[in-house]
Amino acid sequence: MKTIYVGNLPYQTKEEEVHSHFRKYGDIESVTLIQDRQTRRMKGFCFVNFASAEAAEAALAENGALFNERQLRVNKAHETGARSGGGERRRFEGGGRRDDNRRGGYSHNSGQHRSERPHQRSSQQDDPVTRADYHHTHE
Repeated sequence: MKTIYVGNLPYQTKEEEVHSHFRKYGDIESVTLIQDRQTRRMKGFCFVNFASAEAAEAALAENGALFNERQLRVNKAHETGARSGGGERRRFEGGGRRDDNRRGGYSHNSGQHRSERPHQRSSQQDDPVTRADYHHTHE
């Protein structure tokens, strides 16, 4: 593990600030600030890729430390696999879940919560036409 997740960053955080904050633990290969795809606004977290696993492990000590008046969340980053579309792109996800045990982001249902979606019947038991009626009328 050479990559760590750093969360609870202020939205105005610059790559150089994160780099200078974590370089005391070892050589940093890259800092990737995560932005919203539509607004291009920073989402408040990043990934720091160290040159060695030892440096990344040592940087975990920053969990709970203050950074620009915010308490950092620092965890090991877990690789999630490559996206479709080719290339050697690697994806990481941060450590931990929200308190309600759900992840953030958008669903494939245009951001609607399940309770807001139109009701769809999933079985014939709600249908007023029974199987006997169907066979009787279609014979």
